[in-house]
Amino acid sequence: METLRVVDKQFDTKLGAISISITMSIRDYLMLCGDRIKNSHYQRRVLPPSRNKVFKRLIQDLKEGCTIPTISLAILSDKKINYEDTLAEIETKLKPIHSEEVSILDGIQRTNCLLQVRSELKEEQLNTFLSNKLRLELWVNISMMSLLYRMVALNAGQTAMTLRHQLEILHTPLKGKLSELIPELELFEEGKEVRKRVKSLQYQFADVIEGFMSFIQGDPEIDKQNEVAQRLERIEFLESHSNRLDDTNNQLETFAFIIGDLDLAVCEKYEKIREWLPEYSGSYSILASVPTLTGICAAWGKGYLKYGSEYMRLVSDGLLEEIKNGDLEDPLFLRMFSEIKQGSQTKRIGEFERRLVYRAFLEYIEEQDPTQFDNYWGKALRREGE
Repeated sequence: METLRVVDKQFDTKLGAISISITMSIRDYLMLCGDRIKNSHYQRRVLPPSRNKVFKRLIQDLKEGCTIPTISLAILSDKKINYEDTLAEIETKLKPIHSEEVSILDGIQRTNCLLQVRSELKEEQLNTFLSNKLRLELWVNISMMSLLYRMVALNAGQTAMTLRHQLEILHTPLKGKLSELIPELELFEEGKEVRKRVKSLQYQFADVIEGFMSFIQGDPEIDKQNEVAQRLERIEFLESHSNRLDDTNNQLETFAFIIGDLDLAVCEKYEKIREWLPEYSGSYSILASVPTLTGICAAWGKGYLKYGSEYMRLVSDGLLEEIKNGDLEDPLFLRMFSEIKQGSQTKRIGEFERRLVYRAFLEYIEEQDPTQFDNYWGKALRREGE
């Protein structure tokens, strides 16, 4: 990165990180970050410039030599940069930087426009364009929690970053913890390649987050918009949330049972469910239903809050044993569950399903008889009508 020049440095006492202002040529920047637009989990999805009038105009303006607002990057590796270092010393340490060491925090659409211009220009015009300078902001020695906060704060007001994506960013520590507990778990992220669940232990990460939020609060109905707003109002939440994950292994293990062992057992037991209950595309679709998933998670969370992890371990083991080794073909009485839903007069079927599942599984948690789910669905339905 021969054209890299450090022009300023600042220390952010709130984030405990160094912000470095630099300039470099567009050529060097695209060599450094051109491939990062496909691999930056912290950014919004890349939008095709041809579909956006603003981006089309920006591309034309870039060809004419316009400047663009500062692009923000995070250095993910430890560069041993200290605030006491001179600008020249920082510059020396930064010049050997590689693409794998950086992540785009703010500027992925601008980067894509730069790539588009590079592909359209030829010879002298291209060389002139690539020689133009960009202004960049580099964040170094920044903690993961501060990095996540800054990403959501930068993008919270931009509608192109979905609410589900913001929740994924805020819950990145949760993903790591769950992957440790369930090594085979596959979590599909918003904004990346769209994939559907076709077997057990596969989920949209945002769906798992919603289930976890329901588990934590013991409530099947969560205001996700308010959840993001509250977390953005308090940066302290991020650090406390990270610490809380470290200190609550029992809680996470209780939650992980649902998306791990329970999912495996249900998928195996109901392998032929599509033949007798066409509502389901396969056994893997049972816990792929967000209302069903969040309903179970909320019930398990309520039980955890009321009785603790040891009690819930017995509850989980009992249910697992019945599903795996019991005599009933349909131990969860999903046929009855389906008939109740079809007979419902409500237009808000998703909310009805969440509450129904929540109440039925709460009945099981209280009584601990996994052979009585027909009674549990009946009791849940009666309570829903009260």
